[in-house]
Amino acid sequence: MTPDGFLTFLALVVAVYTVATPVAKLRVRLEIRLLQIIAAAVAVGLTLYLEFFDALKQPCPPALDGACVWLMLPDDKSFTSKDAAFLVVLGWTLIAWLIHSLSKLGPSSLPVLSRLVDELLIEERYAELMKLIEPHLPLIDRVSRRKLRFQRLHDWLAALNGKGSIEYLIKTLDNREQHKKGRMPTAISRIIGQFHIIIPSQQKEEKHAEDILRSIYRADDARRFMVKQRPYAAISLLRLKRYERFEFSDRFFGDLIADVGSALYLEIREHQTTRYRIQAFPESNRLLHFLFFDAENARALAVWKPVGEYLLKRLDPTVDRDYVVYLNGPATHFEQEWWEDSTYVGIQFLRLMVDAAAHQSIKWHMWLYDLPRILKKLEENYNASGGFIDPAAEFPTRGARLIYEIIDALGDFVMLAPDLPEGSPHRSVPTRFGRQNDNIPVSAAIALGQCVKIIALSNRLGDRFASDMHGHVLRYITELSRDGEVGRLRAFLIQSIVEGGDTSGGHSHDQGYRQRLATLAENADHVLRHRAEDYMAVLTK
Repeated sequence: MTPDGFLTFLALVVAVYTVATPVAKLRVRLEIRLLQIIAAAVAVGLTLYLEFFDALKQPCPPALDGACVWLMLPDDKSFTSKDAAFLVVLGWTLIAWLIHSLSKLGPSSLPVLSRLVDELLIEERYAELMKLIEPHLPLIDRVSRRKLRFQRLHDWLAALNGKGSIEYLIKTLDNREQHKKGRMPTAISRIIGQFHIIIPSQQKEEKHAEDILRSIYRADDARRFMVKQRPYAAISLLRLKRYERFEFSDRFFGDLIADVGSALYLEIREHQTTRYRIQAFPESNRLLHFLFFDAENARALAVWKPVGEYLLKRLDPTVDRDYVVYLNGPATHFEQEWWEDSTYVGIQFLRLMVDAAAHQSIKWHMWLYDLPRILKKLEENYNASGGFIDPAAEFPTRGARLIYEIIDALGDFVMLAPDLPEGSPHRSVPTRFGRQNDNIPVSAAIALGQCVKIIALSNRLGDRFASDMHGHVLRYITELSRDGEVGRLRAFLIQSIVEGGDTSGGHSHDQGYRQRLATLAENADHVLRHRAEDYMAVLTK
């Protein structure tokens, strides 16, 4: 390599940097490491020395002795200083690439990273943003929560000195009593605490980490991009123990259920149409795996809330009249369409969540009480008077099929109890009829009673459909044993149906509702009536 060639190489590097975009320049600054600077200085210095070797050459130091043979250039000019300069530049390139590949982002890079995130958001380059941020989220999160070693040490010493949060000092010990027993004298603790001034507090890095996370969580366009293109990138944001994730989760899952082509629809369909056990969530279904493999994630994020709110909103005819008209159409080929129907997919989503929570002994009803609210909306919108509607069909309209899906889901939740292991909190049944938020089968029994009342008293659904739904519920009663805890659940379910799911007792003497139940029971199959004589006895009491 000649001096002209080397200068051309350096000029090209400078020119590329000069015309680069602000984002590209920030990326370069982000990747600069101390080792890169040292390697560049050594390489440039050695290359210049070799380029002007004839003028600058020095004799080999005697101290190197035998190594001089390898450092001296051959006299026959078979390998010149220009060749050596070329190899140095080539080696520099390889070393720079290795440093780039092996180095990791540190807290000192967060100010530049914060500016880079802002630039990418402004330029709407969300794919680059997620690719850049995702590998570094654990570091950013730790810095923002002051979990790095120097941050914790600084805070601990500051607390000893009386200038920090004493709560932090207490949390670092096993418990308050140990803190009292092992507490050092105040004078000594203050002396030791003085050393906090020499420990970097890294508050600047903490602020930039907070800014980065806040910007990403609150960027609506970036979130919509994730819904459309990179839904699994959001999982890393949802894992962080930050309060911003709750608002982000609500909007993210609200956007997912509103988009029939989203990953949520695809994963639910794949899960329900394969032979997986309902409570097994393979890692290939990354959203469902994250939410339901450990259903505590779904409970903590309240993922059903945005889904349920969207379904209820869409079932409002003043909001989406076309959808209401669609549900009142014939259900003849609904099986070919329902994986693109938000209400059907939402019901299946709740099925997966509740089932996972029950098998994992999570003490919560997992929002299954929203199902009667959805059923009520379906009943209010029901209209089977349109053309091409067969009133004698099992499901005259799509809305009728969705009502059945809700009844079927709640019935399955009740029937979970016998299959759960001994000791599960969802196997115990209260001795008195009342609301139980931490017991899924009992909560489902209450919700099922509410649904039965809506159906029984409806003047829109028709006697045939109401009788079919009542008969379906009657089958769940007959499938429950009369003995032990399951027997108590059977009695609880019967009382819930008779009371219309009202745990307050305010409708215990609603004779109009009970007379309607009696009429529906008379239309039921005689075998079911015989096997559910305890239900018939309570009904006619």
